[in-house]
Amino acid sequence: MNFFDTAECEWADVKMHFAGASPKKLLGFSFKASKEKEAIHGEGDKPIGIQSGNRSYAGELKFHKGVLDDINKAALLAGGKDALDIAADVVVTFKAKGGRQLQTLTAVNVEITEYDYNMQQGAKSMEVTLPIVFLDLKIV
Repeated sequence: MNFFDTAECEWADVKMHFAGASPKKLLGFSFKASKEKEAIHGEGDKPIGIQSGNRSYAGELKFHKGVLDDINKAALLAGGKDALDIAADVVVTFKAKGGRQLQTLTAVNVEITEYDYNMQQGAKSMEVTLPIVFLDLKIV
C-alpha cells in the first residue's frame, strides 16, 4: 500500500459547517496548531534533547459579509453583543475522491477574536477575514 496519495484536494471538495450551519459564502480558512518546543542543553555545546510545552490553536475564517451578519444575529439571539461573544465548533470536510478517503477537520470551541468591515470602490462584494482561536484541532 502506498502511504502517500497523489490525489490533491480541490476547493470543490471542501465543505464547512459553522455552529451546525453550512455557510455557502466561504472564501477561505486556515487552522494552525502549534506546540512550544525548546532545545535543552547539557554537556558540550550541542542540544541533548528537545523539551515541549503547551499547545495552542489559531487561524482565520474568510467569508462574504453576509456570514458575519448571520453570526452577529446568532450572538444577539444567544444573549451576546456580537460575533465576539459566540463560540462554536467549525467542521471542514474534504470529500473522498479517487483513492483519497473522506477527511474531517474539527476546530473545537472556536471564538472570533476581532472583525472589521473593509471595502473599496469597485468591489463586487465585501469579504471579511475573522481571526480565530480554538481549543483543539481534531483530524479524522
